[in-house]
Amino acid sequence: MTILPIDPVANASPEALNGFLSECRDAAAQAGRPILVSITIEVGDLDPLAILESIFEPDERHFYAERPSEGWAIAGAESVLGFSTSGPGRFAACQRFIDEALGSAIAVGDLPSATRFLHKVEVKDERVDLQTQIAVAQAQQEGPDAVVRTALKISDPWVKIRVLRDTANQQSEAGDSNGAITTLRLAIEAANRAHERTVLLLHDMA
Repeated sequence: MTILPIDPVANASPEALNGFLSECRDAAAQAGRPILVSITIEVGDLDPLAILESIFEPDERHFYAERPSEGWAIAGAESVLGFSTSGPGRFAACQRFIDEALGSAIAVGDLPSATRFLHKVEVKDERVDLQTQIAVAQAQQEGPDAVVRTALKISDPWVKIRVLRDTANQQSEAGDSNGAITTLRLAIEAANRAHERTVLLLHDMA
């Protein structure tokens, strides 16, 4: 990653931003491939989930995760770069993709470590017992609220979190942003209580 000694706060005019992005565009054209550009600015205390809710668009990908015990939270909206793979070498392939993307990236600001690649990993539902599957399926016939009530009764934290996450995705896709955010908060609370390092994805953000 190339970190440029530019203060984004001191150069916060539209003209300066357009000029900087034009230079990045020229660099990408010369390299013959897309280049990630990261602009990071430190701000005061904010609620990332509230920010995500304020810019929520059902047709765009969204991401939120937090770990209060470690003092961090991440909110993301929209996708600028993606990569999909499968098979035994999928994690190594992902790492190569990340290394290549970061190798040509350009960053400005005093927090270059804010650059994050967010992973979505599909796993089999082997932990979901038949009784739980039936209960969730019956609740789905009644609607998201019934699914949430059913999920909160599930004893396995991982299964509970996943059902809540999937329900939030469905609410998001249906245009119910308030319901999706509320359900996501419940999933986050469940993850924190269980000390699960769970990545919570809204609208399938990779």
